[in-house]
Amino acid sequence: ICAPPMIIATAMSVMLAEWLIVMIGKDFSEKKKAPPITQTFQNSLLVSILVAFGMTSIFTYGLNSRLSKQEIYSVLNDNLVSLEDGMNDNMESFLRKYNSWIATDINNAGKMDLEKFREISSRYNVPEIYVTNREGRFIFTTNLKTFNNSYLNYKSLHQFGPVLTGRESSLAGEYEASFHNSNVFRKYVATSLDKGGMIIVGYDLTFLINEVNFNIRD
Repeated sequence: ICAPPMIIATAMSVMLAEWLIVMIGKDFSEKKKAPPITQTFQNSLLVSILVAFGMTSIFTYGLNSRLSKQEIYSVLNDNLVSLEDGMNDNMESFLRKYNSWIATDINNAGKMDLEKFREISSRYNVPEIYVTNREGRFIFTTNLKTFNNSYLNYKSLHQFGPVLTGRESSLAGEYEASFHNSNVFRKYVATSLDKGGMIIVGYDLTFLINEVNFNIRD
């Protein structure tokens, strides 16, 4: 934005300087009959000024172009960060709602048993569901290796302690390596249950792409 006015101003200055040099040199030569060296000096000075003008123009244009690009990149980055934050907020809001649907089914099931748990699990398109008792032990799980283990045995699940104690009704974790398999990535969301305990649901990338994006667009 600043380059064109600066280049025009510099060009006007150079043209004025050139005109003054020619006029002064011409007047001096006519009055004093200056030797050829004076004309040579004038030409050398003129060439130096033109070279300086060209270099200044190139530098000014390059500098302003770079500043403009940096400003554009900064604005785009801010917009992308805002968009990402908005999408994350929408995604977590939907996942908490989805978790509440599962929790409602468990709350309404009465006395939970394995058959009822499997029936509820089959209704939802999620790879992992864990139900804990008041002490935080997994009493129903889609992963038998974790049965009867405490959520405290897994460091990444410690963040859901406030849900178990009732200080929070629901919490969402980050999308990260699963607490039971470092080669599998999940986003875990915990929701409290009416009779104590909580459910922890693991959402995979397929669910996040298909279900979440579809529901956010709606």
